[in-house]
Amino acid sequence: MKVVGIVSVCAGGSQRVFSKLMGYSLSHYQLQAPEIILHQVPFEEYQKAIDSKNHHAFERPLLKSLAKLNDCGADFAIVPNNTVQSVVNLVSSKSPIPILNLTEIVAQECKKQKIGKVLILGTSELINSGVYQCALEEQNIKSYLLDSISMELMNQEILSATSLGSQGFSVSAELDSVIRRIAPKYDAMLLACSELVSAYHGNLDILTIDPIELLAKAAAQEAMMK
Repeated sequence: MKVVGIVSVCAGGSQRVFSKLMGYSLSHYQLQAPEIILHQVPFEEYQKAIDSKNHHAFERPLLKSLAKLNDCGADFAIVPNNTVQSVVNLVSSKSPIPILNLTEIVAQECKKQKIGKVLILGTSELINSGVYQCALEEQNIKSYLLDSISMELMNQEILSATSLGSQGFSVSAELDSVIRRIAPKYDAMLLACSELVSAYHGNLDILTIDPIELLAKAAAQEAMMK
């Protein structure tokens, strides 16, 4: 059984992936679960990267965690955070251990479910990087975004909740109205942020996708491979 390394970026993603990983492992592998090692650099290092609006600034704290996980014996790593996926491909080439690619996992699941049109919700940093759009396009899946005003409003609400450590995040009435109005136009909604998962996963009339849940499943399967 392989040792799973978790690169923790924010509490929401890390808590969710740990819970889902343990739950999936125990329920699908005869009460077996892999060894798990989690590392978190001081969050201020990620906050500085966010404030700088330079996604390359995420590389340093990510590589610091990956080095720690490698030293502690992790066989591979997962990064349960959507925003930093903008640099995961770059970081992977420098990482001492393999990293499961979250965007590819999501795109493959969309293809498996024969989804044709996906609305992506997430931070501006993530959306502007285009990593999900590219991964979906490789699977011949069309991706769509909110209008620029709604996207900026969403970004502000997510970052505000993250910086305050909010456990009770709720989407504003203005933004919620936009999302619910346009949701029926798509086959699925990709909730590329832990706060959005808590607000919408399973609560809309269309399929909602939780990337972290898919990542946990993939990590459990990888850990159990000989």
